Amino acid sequence: MLRPTKLAMPLVGVCALVAGACGGETDDGASPPTTDATSTTSTIDTTTTTTTTAPGPALVECENPDGFTISYPEDWATNTGDATGDCSYFAPEPFEVEAATDARPAPISAYVDNVPYFRVASPTDGEQDRAATVVDGHQAVRIERTVTGESLWPEGTPITTYAVDLELGVDDGEGTLIVDAIGLSSFDHDAAVDVLDRMVPTIELDASEADDDVVARYEGGGQSLVVHASETDQGEICLTFPPEGPNTCFEPLDGPDDVAFADLAPEDDLTEAFGGIAGANVHRVDITETGDGDETTFGYLPVPIARGAETQGWAVPLPVGVGEITGIVWYDAAGNELGRAEPGGETPDGPDPDDTEPVGSFTTEATTSDSFPAGGPPAYLETIDIAPHDGFDRTVFEFLEAGGTDDTELTVDDLSYEVAYVEETVGPSGQPTPIGGGAILEVTMTPASGVDLTGETPVETYTGQDRIPAESTPAIVELARVEDFENVLTWGIGVTGEDGYAVTVLDDPLRLVVDIAHAG
Repeated sequence: MLRPTKLAMPLVGVCALVAGACGGETDDGASPPTTDATSTTSTIDTTTTTTTTAPGPALVECENPDGFTISYPEDWATNTGDATGDCSYFAPEPFEVEAATDARPAPISAYVDNVPYFRVASPTDGEQDRAATVVDGHQAVRIERTVTGESLWPEGTPITTYAVDLELGVDDGEGTLIVDAIGLSSFDHDAAVDVLDRMVPTIELDASEADDDVVARYEGGGQSLVVHASETDQGEICLTFPPEGPNTCFEPLDGPDDVAFADLAPEDDLTEAFGGIAGANVHRVDITETGDGDETTFGYLPVPIARGAETQGWAVPLPVGVGEITGIVWYDAAGNELGRAEPGGETPDGPDPDDTEPVGSFTTEATTSDSFPAGGPPAYLETIDIAPHDGFDRTVFEFLEAGGTDDTELTVDDLSYEVAYVEETVGPSGQPTPIGGGAILEVTMTPASGVDLTGETPVETYTGQDRIPAESTPAIVELARVEDFENVLTWGIGVTGEDGYAVTVLDDPLRLVVDIAHAG
């Protein structure tokens, strides 16, 4: 079993305990007891990328007569209660609700449906994705689907729905809060979903039976799980499961993209849990579980531990003996990967990119590997990591273990590079790529690419941002992709000045590491 592990910055499926719904677990409990924090280990391979989630317009709270309040962007509009209850519809511009009609006047709606939660949350035709979460202490699920067959909406219409269990897992109980965004032709659906994801965490339910400190709840189908959160005087966040069981405590996270996780329950408990805490930028955590030879991925949306807090909590129900956690990936609200981990992974051979010593002697002169430009099977870029260290900032370009049409195993001899300070970076189009900072360190790798073109259709192996802003790095301002053409891959690193750098290539996995010294 894993112990608490903090990761620097870096679903589809239903929760494991509830058939047909998003999870099943809960006993309301008392405030978590105080116990000693569990020690932190570092036995997990990680890959991280720094991104920044820009805040949207301020939110304005309004009250719906069905027993809940919800906040919406101040530059949006909502309805009054003439034809339907106040705060039932939301749109980016003023609108009117017509009486006695099914016409949808706005892309987002919020209402209470008098049907059991398990029916609303069950898989449906056209479903593409789901993730479990908690809304004001109540279990909930976020579902993405497209309309199929006969419906009020044309076939192919995209719909994103949050369903909130108002009766806390009573299998035949009535009452589900529905908040959804429907892809109406007159509105930008992606923008509406972004707003929906901001609005739902603000919901407060009248006379809520759930506790404010619940960060994970899955209940129904005869099983229950609830995880509570508390904060110590030292600023540690503690998650408690079962409700009156032991604490698992975490030190404060280093940044808004950070995630920390651990096992949350004793091994002799009937239901185990795996989970942890996440920074403010982490919108979603995907957990891959392997059991009986099958691999399944579940999605979880972390829950703010206090209204407006920078730290969020999440947990996964794990019935004893069902399977093993084999992968963890977390994302921001725009779907950009912030990081990943493989529990129990071995430490890579050679110098570790997380080491605090630079990979070589610093220089400001151009550096070229002996084989540059190299031919052969390309190395496929997978992730990019930016992190500060004592005296220097580190960028790691990590590649898939194999490349080429025959999945050739790659070594350090298969990747060549040229690194140099340049006045501007120019890609195949001949147009310069603007990059922030006082200087540009250009990194060219061959044969390398972020797209695998060997199959019938191109496959993007690098799905991150083309422009990556850096945070808390004294030397690095941002990274930008300059060229990915005919197995020549070039990135520009915008830095504060032309300070010394060191570069090397590492094996297992294949990585190109660039360290840039801090000024002075």
